[in-house]
Amino acid sequence: EDFTTSENCVQLEVNKSDCTTLENDIIKEEISDEEDDIFSNRHQASLDEMHRQQEEIKKENLKKKMVLQQALENRYKKSSREVETLKIVQQELTKLDNLV
Repeated sequence: EDFTTSENCVQLEVNKSDCTTLENDIIKEEISDEEDDIFSNRHQASLDEMHRQQEEIKKENLKKKMVLQQALENRYKKSSREVETLKIVQQELTKLDNLV
């Protein structure tokens, strides 16, 4: 009987130790989950910020592209007018050369 009581006490101590270990594991897991959530939220926030900046850059690039296209179109028109003017000047010079 004394042995059984001693055996029960040892068993209780083992169970108590197992419970403490289990409780510690659960607490560690909860803390880990909270840390993961915090990291995930920070990570998501930085991703959202990066996407926002990326969209701003895309808009700025689109504006720059439109300005460049307009500048090219204006230069093309100007060049075309200058070519026409030079043709007229060349024709006039040819006429003058023929008169001499």
